Amino acid sequence: MTIAPPVPAEAEVMHRRMSAGRNKPLLLGCRAASGELVDCVVKLSACLESVAPLPYLAEWCAAAFGQLLGISVPEAFQVEVTDAFARSLDPPWRDIALRSLGVAFGSRHRAGGFSPWPARTLIPFDLREAAVELVAFDVLIHNPDRRIDNPNVLVSRDEILAFDHEMAFSFVLPLLGAPDPVEDALLPVLDQHLFARDLAEKCRRWLASVRPSSRSRQRISTRLSKRRRLRGNVALRSISLLKSSM
Repeated sequence: MTIAPPVPAEAEVMHRRMSAGRNKPLLLGCRAASGELVDCVVKLSACLESVAPLPYLAEWCAAAFGQLLGISVPEAFQVEVTDAFARSLDPPWRDIALRSLGVAFGSRHRAGGFSPWPARTLIPFDLREAAVELVAFDVLIHNPDRRIDNPNVLVSRDEILAFDHEMAFSFVLPLLGAPDPVEDALLPVLDQHLFARDLAEKCRRWLASVRPSSRSRQRISTRLSKRRRLRGNVALRSISLLKSSM
């Protein structure tokens, strides 16, 4: 299995600005290298909080690793923002696009059948395994940006679609003074993760349900004591036989 590169495409038309996103993502009609017309959610470099191409690289790598590991992520595109496309837009997007010429990160728009994650929703039974895998994935790629106040997921009856990974791979930031990833336990990621609290509570309830009774604990303790005594007797017998043979 190989890591898939982003699909080359060229922006052709602007549909609208997306309703959410601090980087003002746009829904653009794009033409892939194969000729396919595809709607992509694109972040223009002039709107990014950090300097391109680092956020784009984080997005592309997260999408590639997600696909490799079985995480549901939108297909990644390498969208070319041309001068002709930028000049076709109305203000203020024309100026923003002119300051964003070149390659931008894009992801295939997948709205049908999905809805935003409602705040403080309990994880449905059918989605628990996917939620656990997503928590593990975010820890693996050092992604601190999937929180209760910023879910960055869409859900259907049987799927959790994860997106927005521009802050992932934060282990590159020790160069800028962030904690060393070797020593950083990523506790803030776990404590603040969208799914962490509900999953932790379910684990606590499960452990309580399987905790043995006092009578069972007494039986287990008695059996362990007998086994320790038996091992001790075997050890003493072995030493005695060894001495007698010398």
